[in-house]
Amino acid sequence: MKRLAPAIAALACVLAFAAPAQAQQVVQLQEKALSTRLASTVTTIQPQCWYCTALTVTAFDIVAPSGTVSHNDAAWAAIDYLGAQQYDAGTAISQATFASRLANWNYEELPPEIRTYVGTYGTNYTVSESYWGYMSAPDYCNYGHFYMLVFNQARKVLTVEVSSEHEC
Repeated sequence: MKRLAPAIAALACVLAFAAPAQAQQVVQLQEKALSTRLASTVTTIQPQCWYCTALTVTAFDIVAPSGTVSHNDAAWAAIDYLGAQQYDAGTAISQATFASRLANWNYEELPPEIRTYVGTYGTNYTVSESYWGYMSAPDYCNYGHFYMLVFNQARKVLTVEVSSEHEC
């Protein structure tokens, strides 16, 4: 009996942590071309950040399910679609924080252009941020920042990836 009690307690802990907190909703996305204006903005502003190596914006329509989708589920769908496994669904940030982070790279033109691209519901969205970094040489690091914007009313998801490298 003395051996059974710890085993039962361990099994209870495993089952408690293994139980899903929420059922994940399967979100289907369809990649959409950026407007000429948004694509031009991305190309034009990318060199404004002297230590950035890439700026990538990808747009999707939410195909399924109908109705509202959770930000987390939409973010994971975009990550899976893009094969961007180095990122996760990220941490929620405000629209103002998103704009501020992009301004730190001299990309302040991008948030208003994204809102224009989305159109009518361009101001109603949630944002999350995920990032990675590693030392690629002594005192030199590579970084990636990934922002997921979910526009539920407009049925769109946009991702913004900024890759950079500099001394660390």
